[in-house]
Amino acid sequence: MLTPVVASYRRKIQFIGKSTYTLSLPKSWITSLNLKQQQELLLLENADKTLTISADTAVPQSQTEISLVLDEYPDLSSLILAAYYRGFETIHLVVKQSFSHDQKRIIRNTLLNLSGTEIVDEQTDKITLKVMLDLQKINFLQLLYRLSLIIDSSIDLLINKIDWQEVKLNEDEIDRLYHAAVKIITVSLDDHRILSSSGIGSVQLIPSYFLISKRLENIADKVKLIARLSEKKAVDISESKKILGFLKEELSRTCKYLVGPQKRPFHKLAEESLSNIETDIKKIVLVDLQAHLKEILRHVASIQDEVGVVSFNKRII
Repeated sequence: MLTPVVASYRRKIQFIGKSTYTLSLPKSWITSLNLKQQQELLLLENADKTLTISADTAVPQSQTEISLVLDEYPDLSSLILAAYYRGFETIHLVVKQSFSHDQKRIIRNTLLNLSGTEIVDEQTDKITLKVMLDLQKINFLQLLYRLSLIIDSSIDLLINKIDWQEVKLNEDEIDRLYHAAVKIITVSLDDHRILSSSGIGSVQLIPSYFLISKRLENIADKVKLIARLSEKKAVDISESKKILGFLKEELSRTCKYLVGPQKRPFHKLAEESLSNIETDIKKIVLVDLQAHLKEILRHVASIQDEVGVVSFNKRII
């Protein structure tokens, strides 16, 4: 996590000999930590090209294990998610007496949405979860693109032939990827290695990346609701196929730009095109279908706004 600045100093780089550069350190900082001549310091090169200088020569490691007494927390599912997001690799869930049937059900249902997480030990009063997801091997931008591709597939199912079960499977996969995305974002705030290896690169981009992840998950939810509307109520959604196709193409264009080289600034949907599609959506007779399409359009526009922010920031960072 970023720490507040308590003082600032300016120093000139000095060139000594044939290949050595030096930079003097503030005396007040040296004396406050009681540092001595010849003592080693740790220098960490961050993904945003800054250096962190520490008197502690041990490379910082994130805490990997935690024990949680469930009697102290009212919302079990949120508790597991919080520990998963925070980066704990081993999570011990403990109760004072024994787990109830409902508690076990909630734990198992929650794990369905958490990639790489399994129950490795189960006792009457303790359940141990193991998170085996290697964050340093996951590219965050590719994960976002994968989310968009699954949404693309679900919209195709709506346009061509409704298959409720496949749309539901897609949405379940999107939930898993979304939670993994939030985990990467959360851990990268503390761990510069994940910030770099994930492709996020700078903490300044994290708010936009989080919003993009959430909006993609929101779109998937709305696509599932449209599929359910058609499946359960036998509603004809043929009048929305052109709109769905347009939204699909815009989302695909946006996410392809996000993972591409970004040689040119991103151009979001023009106001005239946005107005035209809003007019088409208002013509949809079925109120529920119209509302879902409006929300998808709103989320696509929001993603485009954030991709514009990412594009701008990458040029000035």
